[in-house]
Amino acid sequence: MKKIYFNKASIDINKHYKKVEKTLNSVGCGMCLAKWSQVTLQLHTGMNHSCHHPTLHPISKKEILRDPSALHNTRYKKLKRKEMLEGKRP
Repeated sequence: MKKIYFNKASIDINKHYKKVEKTLNSVGCGMCLAKWSQVTLQLHTGMNHSCHHPTLHPISKKEILRDPSALHNTRYKKLKRKEMLEGKRP
């Protein structure tokens, strides 16, 4: 039988991920931090996304002119965040 060794760092990381998972699930079943903390901009196509599971969505030029933070904080993404906070899984 092959022995599997874990170092302290891998155990600490696993505990951290379990804690994050528990915290996210307590907010809602579809909670994903990527919608708040990450962005992938495809400036050549005018598309944006924060999570790699759903499809890309367009960035509105009007939104950017009104508020440059719309490169990441599009109306679409704000709607999806709201759904997550309401316990939905967008």
